Amino acid sequence: MSKQKDDFSKDVESIFKTTIEINKQYLKQGTDLLKEFGNSGKELKNFNFFQPELIMGALMSVTKMNLDHYKNMMDLGFALAKKTFNQSPAETMQDEDETSGEPSFVLSATSFVGDTVSLKFILDNNKKEEAVCELVNTEYVNENDALLSFNLPTFFKPQSFHLSPGASQTVNIQIAITDDIRLGSYQSKVQVIGFEPAFFLIRLNIVEKPIQKSNSNPSKTTGNGRQKKQRPK
Repeated sequence: MSKQKDDFSKDVESIFKTTIEINKQYLKQGTDLLKEFGNSGKELKNFNFFQPELIMGALMSVTKMNLDHYKNMMDLGFALAKKTFNQSPAETMQDEDETSGEPSFVLSATSFVGDTVSLKFILDNNKKEEAVCELVNTEYVNENDALLSFNLPTFFKPQSFHLSPGASQTVNIQIAITDDIRLGSYQSKVQVIGFEPAFFLIRLNIVEKPIQKSNSNPSKTTGNGRQKKQRPK
């Protein structure tokens, strides 16, 4: 699908370039025609503006330029119409999926302030060509307050790699939960360069670390593990 989009974009770009070139040639020929009048070596009062050959040549040039310009604009219109009306239902559904903004999957974890989160996923290359992959992620944004975000150190292992057609790669992720983060749920968008526009989310739920209760009156034991008893006086 991406190749078809690239081919269509190249066709449209080619038509635009051709149209621009025609306009440039149009201006150039008009300038040359004015120069020809100015450098004809004849005085204006002696110049015959009604020379049939000169007038006919100028009109032929202008008409040809206008026809070329019109033809290329028509080609552009037909290309756009063909792309719009001849697209198959499967291609239309794929385009909607690519632009829907939904993540491919979500990696979730619950952690505490100062802790380290470990995650992993498997990336499959279903393309027919080798993919050059690199992982990048955004800041972790609070789900309830979009203005609250933290740049948590996130490490992908491997960070970048080549993936052959049909091959798979396991990627490990380590996230350091910094001490300045507030409690709440956060998410980061992870983009795999080489598989655009697909992406996935990392969702972290930062909760308060439970306090471990300790025995306030520990019993004293002897070396043999028996509790010491106070002798009666």
